Amino acid sequence: MIDLSTSQLITYTYNGSSYSIQVYKDNLKDGVYYILPQPIIQIGNTGLPSFSLTSFNNGQETTGQCNFTTVLQTPPGAVGAVQEKFPGAIIGAWEWSGGSAWFNYQYPDEQGAMQAFSTVAWPSLQPTTTIGQAAQSSGQASWSVSLPSQAAVQAFVNAFNGPNAGVFSVEYQMQVPGSLPGVDVTISFDSQTAYQFEQTIKVDKNIWGSVTKETVTINQYLKQSQAGTINIVWGAIDPDSSQGQQITNWANQTLQNQVQASVNQTMAMMSQNVPAGQDYTFSMNQVSSFSTHYVQNQVVIWVAQSATQLPGFTPAVWAEVFRTVDTRPLTVVFALENTNLSVVGISGVMLYVSSPSGNDIGTLTDASSNWIFSRPAAVSPSGAPNLNYSYYYVVQYVSGQSWQSPSVATNALTTPAVTINAGDLKALAVSFQCTNIPFGLGAGKVDYVEVDFTFVNPASDTQTDPQTVTQVLTFRDNQTVTPIQFFTYLPYTTPYQYAVKYIMGDGTAITMAPTTPDNANRVLINSPLTPQTVMLYVEWSNGMSNVGVSARWVDPNNDVSAPSKTWYLPSSSAQPADWEFTAPNNPAAYPQITSQQMVINGKIVRPNTPWNNDGVFIGVSGTQTSYTVIIDPSLVDWNIWRMVSLNAYLIDSRGGLEQMQSYSFIKGTGPKFRTFLVDGIKTQLDWYYTMSYIPAPGMGQTINVPQTLCQYNTLILSSTVTTRALYTNQQLHLDPDVAAPTLAAAHKRLWPGLATLPEAEPATFA
Repeated sequence: MIDLSTSQLITYTYNGSSYSIQVYKDNLKDGVYYILPQPIIQIGNTGLPSFSLTSFNNGQETTGQCNFTTVLQTPPGAVGAVQEKFPGAIIGAWEWSGGSAWFNYQYPDEQGAMQAFSTVAWPSLQPTTTIGQAAQSSGQASWSVSLPSQAAVQAFVNAFNGPNAGVFSVEYQMQVPGSLPGVDVTISFDSQTAYQFEQTIKVDKNIWGSVTKETVTINQYLKQSQAGTINIVWGAIDPDSSQGQQITNWANQTLQNQVQASVNQTMAMMSQNVPAGQDYTFSMNQVSSFSTHYVQNQVVIWVAQSATQLPGFTPAVWAEVFRTVDTRPLTVVFALENTNLSVVGISGVMLYVSSPSGNDIGTLTDASSNWIFSRPAAVSPSGAPNLNYSYYYVVQYVSGQSWQSPSVATNALTTPAVTINAGDLKALAVSFQCTNIPFGLGAGKVDYVEVDFTFVNPASDTQTDPQTVTQVLTFRDNQTVTPIQFFTYLPYTTPYQYAVKYIMGDGTAITMAPTTPDNANRVLINSPLTPQTVMLYVEWSNGMSNVGVSARWVDPNNDVSAPSKTWYLPSSSAQPADWEFTAPNNPAAYPQITSQQMVINGKIVRPNTPWNNDGVFIGVSGTQTSYTVIIDPSLVDWNIWRMVSLNAYLIDSRGGLEQMQSYSFIKGTGPKFRTFLVDGIKTQLDWYYTMSYIPAPGMGQTINVPQTLCQYNTLILSSTVTTRALYTNQQLHLDPDVAAPTLAAAHKRLWPGLATLPEAEPATFA
């Protein structure tokens, strides 16, 4: 496995040309080195580059098309240079688990202003080329770029055959397992900060579209909202060095990928509750916060970045790759998207493309995962090119069986590229491996890990039952790699899920919330478990003694069986011991005080419980009370309302507002708690709220609820509210005592950590 701490730059001369290469060592095999390959335009069987630039003029305008294919190549002479520097060196192969490639270019718009563009392609993953004594993937990727104007065509001519040659670039971002260098990295995301930023700039809720656009949006979101944080303890590594920059790039990409996965998981859960074809509102408020800790030598998915400026061609080659015609070509790129056919049990994919200008057959294999269909476009009577085409494909399985896809009719203007993934081929393959998990017996150790894998492929019609595949994998070390591979009844787009259960060395268990990794080919199970310390602080007052406090750890996202804690302090001279245990480092988790008792001036006093603490320092006082209220939106009718916003606060003796906290609820938001700190020992609290019910599109106007007194520790929001109810001073919240029979099931959901009771029929309130 690649040791990321050994990265070094080697420069050498070969046949009169200078080269620079990035080299890594293996962390387990002595004398094995990895040379980071660099992108080049592929050379075809004819000896010419796999590149074409076509300019076409129909007498009214000039447009163009550029098609080309790149591969990852170890520079000439690189193997010899490494073996000269490290005698006896063995050259290892990169084991890509996924990746993407980007073509970066620019051309002027109609006003002459230069505009920059980036287009994505999907490199091949199957080892096909020999490097040293090993085989690795060529990373073949293809692009077809439409050029809308003569200025755009000229920009490409200049970039490949003019004074500006070398201004366009290709960058590969390939994923590979590697050993983290000597740094300590904590990556965190605060969804509440992201949501506050979203409210400030009023982000368009419909921005989550294609994968490319969604990824770019996540990247912009993190940069602008500052909701994501990365803390790196550098140790001996210089953060300004080349290696330091690589670590920073990896951390940024990892944060982006983890937020993207959380967004995908949230959207998948929300879409399951929405009828097919209907829109739904998405907000970063729905995404779970997280914090992930990485330590030295931990196995991580490293993002190896390799880029190059595309050089210009010689005059002889340019004469072969550039042409001017009077008819626009019909060009479509077909490519496998992060799919290794041999791993999923497929030998090849036959493509059948039909168009008004002719038909063709192509093949996608591991050795050639891209194919470009190109023919002169037929011209309609109006003189416009006909860019319509249709295609279907036949999947050839290793078993000898085959499957033909439905035919798809489309247009090259709207669909210039077709990507085919494992879901389109009715196959799924993923491998799991543990990393950085402290296996062993005893406190703080993990006896074994269970991974509960689930895949559900919904039925495409009412006659077909959904396909459900479940497997439970068990791991007792960090070295075992366990694959899962099977075929599906139908093509699928739904992601698989997995939940991780840690059986601790002391017999307790921790089950993490299910994860949806966007159908990644390889999953590394990290250890989210960190030592937790909760401290009790008692503010002693005159006549106060015999303080007793019981608490439990509540994690709203994960099932954590951390041992509860009870403190008994007979007097102020007693020192409370710290509450220490192991649990996921979840920013949303908190200690809940389940009981509290003290003696004040000879009388037993029991302050209000339970109450939730906002941090790991629990404060107990004989002169103040922590009072927690729960706000539950589970009965709101989300067919009518898009959002409910609420302000919870106290009113001081002068009528001023204090300890205000704002909340926003949309479909899928769970209960929120607010802990107020008030003077005196209270068993009941007068607190206040204002609300706004914001309607769904076409469902009326916003209803603003004025300041309302609440004397309960539970506020269950009404399913709906009307202006008439406000004017007639009807009660807007539900009295749990009066409505107890109807709300019994709802109440069971209020305290985090308690099991949800089934309801025969949900109650409806108007």
